[in-house]
Amino acid sequence: MRQKAAFYPDINLMAFLQQDALHLSDLFRHSAQQMGVTAGLTLPIFDSGRLNANLDIAKAGSNLSIASYNKAVVEAVNDVARAASQVQTLAEKNQHQAQIERDALRVVGLAQGAL
Repeated sequence: MRQKAAFYPDINLMAFLQQDALHLSDLFRHSAQQMGVTAGLTLPIFDSGRLNANLDIAKAGSNLSIASYNKAVVEAVNDVARAASQVQTLAEKNQHQAQIERDALRVVGLAQGAL
């Protein structure tokens, strides 16, 4: 988490190598080369209020993301439960319809036998 890391000192080291010449023929001479190293140190001594606020904002954003994810999971589980219930209801209706069809065929058979 970047906001938490901001509470620690920041140390920067940079090095550079540069070729600098006015004429192209002087470009690769030793006198045209420059190099250096720089260092920097940042201490968050007077920024604790801003850093704490940024950390609180990051935590709130994280909590919001977690709550949104949990809501999506609950909705998905509810959708699956609804679909399973619909499948079960349709299966029961199908069984009932099949029983009605068997009864109707039996009645037709009895009626044909009586003729």
